[in-house]
Amino acid sequence: MRHSDGFGEVEGVKVGKWWPNRQGLVDAGVHLHREHGISGRKGVGARSVVMSGGSYYQDEDYGDRFVYVGSGGFDKAKGVVASEGKRRRQHEGKQTADQSFANASNQALLQSDIMSLPVRVIRGKGSSKWAPDHGYRYDGLYYVTNSRLVQEPSGFKVCKFDFERMKPQHPLVDYKGPPLGMKPTRAPRKRTKQEGPVAFSRSTAGPSNMMKEQDDDDMH
Repeated sequence: MRHSDGFGEVEGVKVGKWWPNRQGLVDAGVHLHREHGISGRKGVGARSVVMSGGSYYQDEDYGDRFVYVGSGGFDKAKGVVASEGKRRRQHEGKQTADQSFANASNQALLQSDIMSLPVRVIRGKGSSKWAPDHGYRYDGLYYVTNSRLVQEPSGFKVCKFDFERMKPQHPLVDYKGPPLGMKPTRAPRKRTKQEGPVAFSRSTAGPSNMMKEQDDDDMH
């Protein structure tokens, strides 16, 4: 498993690379948390964010720029159980309190804004029209260009972060993921004269960058 506490690009990971689940991001060192959307440290900065659908407040996504909703203030007990690993996602409950920049994850993004640190951005299924149909896709490096506290119609305040894609950089790749239900293909194995009937083995389905599962101890 390859972990990195650094900011910016991860060696061997190109724009458009796709994974079937969050564990793949952890194993690749792209996003060091299987569950939370912000990976970083208070007072240091945010290394990466994952945009996922199903949030109480939907992120505003325009491709090369987007508005990301911060962490905290939600009643997870009233949330909907997430399909992946049956975990409850941060925004899948009713907001019961104001968000603030005292929250460690929000403070990490604020630090990235202040220090102009690059943030790796991963889009997940359902987050916007720019997202893959399923799984998670790495979309490159962005800067946080503005951080603010906004009062929503609900009466509660949320932290919002404006992101803008770094230039120059490889353009966004409109890869939606492999077709669902793709079946493994069978390929004949070469045999020697001493062997009996031809044996078949299943080749791996999906992209070659699918990763095995492992856990991490990062925050959100």
